[in-house]
Parts: sequence; C-alpha cells; structure tokens
Amino acid sequence: MAVYRNVRVNFWQDEFILDLTPEERYFYIYLLTGTKTKQCGIYILPKRLAELETGYSMETVEKLLNRFVEYGKILYDTETKELYIINWLHYNPILNTNVEKCVLRELKAVKSKEFIHMFLRKCLEEEWKIPLLLQHFGMPKEVDNSSSEAVIEETEDVEKIETVEEATSHSEVYKFYEQNISSLSPYIVKELKGWIQRLSGSTVLEALKVAFEHNKRTLAYVKGILRNWCEKGRVNFSKEKEAVRKREVFSLYDP
Repeated sequence: MAVYRNVRVNFWQDEFILDLTPEERYFYIYLLTGTKTKQCGIYILPKRLAELETGYSMETVEKLLNRFVEYGKILYDTETKELYIINWLHYNPILNTNVEKCVLRELKAVKSKEFIHMFLRKCLEEEWKIPLLLQHFGMPKEVDNSSSEAVIEETEDVEKIETVEEATSHSEVYKFYEQNISSLSPYIVKELKGWIQRLSGSTVLEALKVAFEHNKRTLAYVKGILRNWCEKGRVNFSKEKEAVRKREVFSLYDP
C-alpha cells in the first residue's frame, strides 16, 4: 500500500529494543521496514534475499530469524518462506475501509492458512472492525484444545509444588518490578505474565529480587535467571535459594 513504513520515535527506548544487541536491532528494523513488507505484516522473505539486503551471511540470517521466533516477535514458515510479524497490528492498525481493502488483497495471496487465522484472531483481540475480512475468510478457528490437554497432564505432576507458589499474585510481581527494577510497559507486562504462567508468581518474584539485590535491573537479566532455572529444573528452588544467589547469579545472563 505504501512505499514507506512507520517507526515510532520511542522505538529506541522500548525495553525490548534496549535489551537487543546492535546486530539484533539492525535486523529487527530490517524485518519491520524491508522491501518485501506488507500492510498486513505477513510477507514472503526468502533467506537469500535477506542475506543480500542486510549483508549478513546465510548462517547469521537463519540465526537471527530463529532468535526473533524465540523472542515471540515473528513466525517463519520455511515451506512458504512467509514471515508473520506478530505484533504488527498494534502499531499498524486497520483504521478505515481503504486499509482493510488493501489488507484483504494481501491476505488473499498469503499461502499459510495458519498465518491468516492468527491475523484474524489478532484483529478481533485488538477490537478492529474488519467486516470485509470476515466476509471473505469467515470467523477464525478457535485455538486447538489438543495441546492444552497435554499441558493439563504435565501440570498434574507438579500441582503440589505450584499450589504453594500460586499465592503470589500477578499484581505483586508487577508492583515489585515497577518499584525496584524499571517502569512497566505493555511489552514488559506481557513478558512477566508469560513467565508467571510458565513457572509461577513466586518464582518470577524471586528472580526479580535476585536481580535487584545484584543491581542488575533489566528485564533481560531477569529472563536470564529464569531461563537458567528452567534449564536446571528449578521450578521449586526455595531450599537452594541462597546457593543460587551466592554461586550462580553472575553467570545467569549471557547478553
């Protein structure tokens, strides 16, 4: 639709961006503003093209694509070579019929049906009015419940451990972060909520306290602590808390 892409001036002060390496920042800007980007945020990006346009090697391009998939910022379909920027709609909303018509035209060319369904669900979550899209594609499919059944089975195994830890509410985590780490943003709240759901409120709160005590007041450092605990299976770590603080905290975060 346009020959330019909007990047907000506060982009460089975003908590997520501040935690990225210069290499990651450059590549993320490329993903948001590259020659193949579309109004809908879903576009074909051959890795060979990314290699040519960024100057990075194929190995680096693949590494960075995988990294942003892990960060929850994009999805990449290796079969169709289509890339989906997950939070695109938040900054590029469908504000009028002309934009919706453009998006409809672009979505018709998208090969990944899953990307289309995810896009439509995101539109409904953001409460955008998309009558033309719904008329053409219909209501998006609900999230498959089969995966949740597997999660339920796994959850039963650790239910006793989590029962005690669930006493820590989301609000306690957010309050501690805002008072002792940094200001809250929608991105930070989303990240913290994800870790709370993955582990527990008390686990995330403990990681925040460790970061605070060692004057490492960044979300990246907190996530490094949590990833380290996950890798070592320390969902219930109360007995080893002091050992973690004394011996391991300085090796948890690898920028």
